[in-house]
Amino acid sequence: NPVLFRALDPRVVIVNNGPTKGAGPETMATLKSLANLESIYQLHKNLRPDGEKTNVAEEFIANKPGTDACEGNYVKLSVEPGGKRYTVSVPATKHEQSYDAR
Repeated sequence: NPVLFRALDPRVVIVNNGPTKGAGPETMATLKSLANLESIYQLHKNLRPDGEKTNVAEEFIANKPGTDACEGNYVKLSVEPGGKRYTVSVPATKHEQSYDAR
């Protein structure tokens, strides 16, 4: 729901999708249009034909092979003591980025 996404005004989104489920074109277009969104992470690369338009950069995707070859990689979220900053990482790609909490 675009209205809900705008009301939440997220800084980071982690998409809990599968290789052929979720992360649809309408949802991803809505997320990418959010003014204050800094990063989108995906649990799986979208292997559907629309994936070329909807996938985020490779370093933000935990699992790239299809379901049969899925390695079960994860996206990790860590919050600093005090809650002023948090870090999102994708160990499989060695990507790590920190964000200030609002």
